[in-house]
Order: sequence, then structure tokens, then C-alpha cells
Amino acid sequence: MGQTPTPVVRSLLIVCIAVFALQLWLYPAVEQHFALWTPGVGPGSSLFRPWQLVTSAFLHAGWIHLAVNCMVLYSFGPPLEKLLGSARFCAYFLVCAIGGALLQVLAQSWGLTSAGYSLGASAGTSGLLLAFALAYPRHKVVIFPIPVPLAAWVCVSVFAAASLVFALTGIAPGIGHFAHLGGMIGGFVLTLFWRTQQVRR
Repeated sequence: MGQTPTPVVRSLLIVCIAVFALQLWLYPAVEQHFALWTPGVGPGSSLFRPWQLVTSAFLHAGWIHLAVNCMVLYSFGPPLEKLLGSARFCAYFLVCAIGGALLQVLAQSWGLTSAGYSLGASAGTSGLLLAFALAYPRHKVVIFPIPVPLAAWVCVSVFAAASLVFALTGIAPGIGHFAHLGGMIGGFVLTLFWRTQQVRR
């Protein structure tokens, strides 16, 4: 689904890449101030600040982490931005990012996943996958490691189910499975709200 990035998608890509460059240059100061730390849990609990619910979405743990999120944003973001409009698309991405951050913090606070700081745009991009599946459920997509094209709703359903299983069982540690789920939940709730507003009009 290669295409020309739309304005918000382009801006998000630039910010993620620029922030990652700052991480490499100013490590570990950037993570200490802008990654998501869980208040009251773990040795870095005192480092939590409210703005980290947003800023952590633009930090990444490595080149592969950055590349995967940028690829999802580049592939699925433009058609959604054209569908929603730039303002709503930006709001949607941020709501998904914050929703993922909140669920990740809650999961760590409740001892459902290991404590430590979290970072990455995965909650936002997970929300984009959900939005794409809702808007274009029968569109064929390929998501690694599934080697064949599947309907978008099937791919996202498998991804959501896998995230839930991994989150609850502790399989594949070191990945923000709760953040993925929180991003999709946040996006779904916002989508329902928008649809409710349209019905009232």
C-alpha cells in the first residue's frame, strides 16, 4: 500500500525519526524524562510525569522498533487521514497513544506485566490498524509473519487476539501488548463517539 504520505502522517514520521536521533545522541536523558514510567512501581517510579503519556509514543527502543511503527504509519495512515480529515486523524492517533499508555501503566500497577519504562508508537499504530479494518474490512493486506493476503478484519482480529493472549500469559515479554490493546480500545471508543455524534445530527 505504498503511497505519498499525507500531512499528519508525514509530520508523525518526521517527529518519530527526529526523536529517535535525539535518543541516540542524548541517551539516557531522553528516556528518563520522556519515556513512560509507572508511578509507584519499580525503581524508576519517581520519574513519572503526566506528559509521558504522550511523549513516550514518539520514542523507540531500536531501529527495528522504529521501522515497524513507521511502516504501519506509512502504509495505513494516508487512507485514514484522507477519510477522517487531518484534524480528526491526528486526534485519533493521539487518543490511541494515550489509551495504550494508560492501559500499560494500569497493567504494570496491577502486576500483570513487568515494571519498567515503556516507549513506542505501537499503541497509536495498533489503533490505526483497527480503524483501517473498520473502514475497509474486506481490503486484502499482508501482515508479517502471515505470508498470504487476508481481509483486514481478519488480520486485525488475529492481531488483537494474539496481543490479548500474550498480555495475559506473559509470552513474548518486553513488548507492550497491553499498550497495543489499549490503543485499539481507545480508537474503538473514539470511533463510537464520533458515530454517536453523527447520529444525533
